[in-house]
Amino acid sequence: MLDSARRAAADVAAGPDVIRRAVSTIYYGVFHFVAQSAADCFVGRANVQTARYALIYRGFEHTHLRRICLDLSKSTPSDKVRRSLGRNSVSEGIRRFAEIFPDLQEARHLADYHPTLTFEPNAVATLATSAQQAMTAFNATDPDERADVLALMMLRPRD
Repeated sequence: MLDSARRAAADVAAGPDVIRRAVSTIYYGVFHFVAQSAADCFVGRANVQTARYALIYRGFEHTHLRRICLDLSKSTPSDKVRRSLGRNSVSEGIRRFAEIFPDLQEARHLADYHPTLTFEPNAVATLATSAQQAMTAFNATDPDERADVLALMMLRPRD
């Protein structure tokens, strides 16, 4: 998804609608990365054709994911998040992902819901680079921490 967004942004003949769509595609590329990461983690890539894989993949809500990322991006996450994760802090990779994700979501909202707003191609390229950095940082973390964070991103912890 990121490559297609980069190509669209680099196309000198692309109009503003195409550029806005590229911004949206960048966000959805990262959102689907999270969904696939969770399904692979909890169900296994070998089970991609099963109902349980789809259930996990589709188990994410944009608003909840944003709230969790905003919390995880803090140097000290909230008590609720710390209790849910069973740890007092998260790694730099998780924190970096959590810092970038809400910015991508905000850019997507602007691109999708403000048709008069224009995006410069270099800004779209920067968003794509940030998205790639977020996913790389996330994948570089300890698998157990990733699994804990993915579960938190998908489920609403109770007090």
